[in-house]
Amino acid sequence: MKVIDYFNLPQKEESNLEKKIKKAASLALVSSLVFPASMGLLNQNAYANSKETGKQEQKISKEEQKKKPGVSTQKKDYTIYTLDVWVGEDEHLRLKHGDSIEVPFDKTTIYIKPQSKNGLITETMLKHSEKNINLNDKYHTDNKGYIMHSTGPLSGQRVIIRNERFDLAEYGIMSEEEILAEPTYETKTKLLQTVQIKIRRGPEPIKEPEIKEWPSRLTGKEGDKGEKTGKGQKGRHSKEVRKGTKISSVYEIKALFIGGSEPPVTKCDIEKNFSGFLVQGAYYQPNLRAWATIMNIGYDRRLKDDFTQGTVGVDLALGPLVGEVEGIITSNSYKGGFASGGLRFPFGKKGYTSPVFVQATYGVGFGEGNRSDHPGDEPVHQHIKETNFISVHVKSPFIEGHYSQSTYDNDLKTLNGSRNSLGLTVMLPLSKISKNLEGLSLTGYYGTSTINEACLKDFEIERYGVGITFRK
Repeated sequence: MKVIDYFNLPQKEESNLEKKIKKAASLALVSSLVFPASMGLLNQNAYANSKETGKQEQKISKEEQKKKPGVSTQKKDYTIYTLDVWVGEDEHLRLKHGDSIEVPFDKTTIYIKPQSKNGLITETMLKHSEKNINLNDKYHTDNKGYIMHSTGPLSGQRVIIRNERFDLAEYGIMSEEEILAEPTYETKTKLLQTVQIKIRRGPEPIKEPEIKEWPSRLTGKEGDKGEKTGKGQKGRHSKEVRKGTKISSVYEIKALFIGGSEPPVTKCDIEKNFSGFLVQGAYYQPNLRAWATIMNIGYDRRLKDDFTQGTVGVDLALGPLVGEVEGIITSNSYKGGFASGGLRFPFGKKGYTSPVFVQATYGVGFGEGNRSDHPGDEPVHQHIKETNFISVHVKSPFIEGHYSQSTYDNDLKTLNGSRNSLGLTVMLPLSKISKNLEGLSLTGYYGTSTINEACLKDFEIERYGVGITFRK
C-alpha cells in the first residue's frame, strides 16, 4: 500500500490541493458574510413592507370610518312640508304654515294628507277661537279652544284626525266661523313639530224672501220692490247665532248579564250560585249626578229562590263640596239608605260631565226589615243603623271604580257587623270597530262584598258580569 506524505508532496500536487482548500475556504467565508447580510436585508424589506401595509390599512380604516354613519346624536328632523289639502271632492290645494282658505258653505268636507317621518305620522287637531263653549250635542271646546268629544267613550278627549276626511258642519262650525287645523308630529310626552292653517266656512247662501206686491193706494200701480225691502236689505243675511255655551248633559245606560256565588251560612248549608241581570241608568250635569239601578238574580234549581234589589241615588255639588243620598229596597222587605257629604275633584264648569272625576264622602246609613241575628233563626223585624260610612267613587273614560265600607248594629246591639264592598267596571269603546257604533262600549264588571257579624264571619259575595254601555 502506497502512503502519500501530504507534507512532502511535490510542488505541483501541493499547489492543486492548496487551490482546492483556498476555494473551499473562500466559499465558506463568502457564505458566512453573505447569509447574515441577506437575512438582514430580507428582514429590512419585510419590516418596510409591513410598515407600508400598516399605513395602507390605517388609511383604509380611516376612510371606512368616514363612510360609516356617525353615532345618532344629531337631532331628528320633523319638518312638516307643504300640505296637500282637498276641499270637497276635487279641489286640491298646496298650503303651508299660516295660509288661510275659505270653504264654501255647502262643501264642508276637508282632507289633509298626513306626512310620515322617523316612524311618526302627523295627526291633526282642530282649534276654535272661542273657549269652553258647546258647539253642538256631540262636541265642545276646552279651555284652550281645542274641539273635544262631549259624548261616547271618547267623551272629554280632544278630537284627533288621522288619515280621514272631517266635516266642518259635523263639528258645529257655523257660517263665517274660522278654526285652526294643526297637523303635528308628537309623542305622548313631547310635541316635535306643528303647523297651522286657517279654515273659514263661507257664508250661507242667501234665500230671497218672497214679497207680495200690493197696488199703491195713490197711483194704483204696484209698488217698488226696493221700497218694500228697504235700502241695504237686498243681499243681507242674518248670521247664525250659537245657542248658549252650556255644556250638554250626558246620559248613560248599562245592561249586564251577571252571575256569582255566596258561601254557605251554616255547616248544613251549601254554596249558592246565582245568575241574572243588572240595568243601570245615569244622568250627568256639571253639578248633578243621578242614577237608578235594578238587579234581579235567581239561584240554581235546587234552591228555587230569587232576589231583587233596586237602588236610586243623587249627588249635588257646589264647587268642590258634594252631598250624596242613596236609597235601597229589596224583595225580602228590607229598606235602607245612606246620607253622606264630602269632596269632589275636578270641579267647575264640567264637573260630572268631565271625563275624569274623583269623589269621597263620609256619612251614616239606616235601614229596617225582617232579618235574624243568627243564621237559621226565624227572621224578626229590626231597625239597623250604620256608622262610619265611607264611599269613594273614581271615574275615567274606560274604567270606573267604587269602594264603600261601614259598621252597623241593630237596636239590641247583637249584630256588631261590618261591610266592605268593591266594584270595578271596564268599558271598551266599539267605535274603534265602526263609527256606526259610536257611544257603545263593551262592558265588563266585577264586584265583591265581605260581611262580618257576631255569628257570621267573612261572608263574601262575588258578582261578575258582561254587557253593553251606551253613553250620549
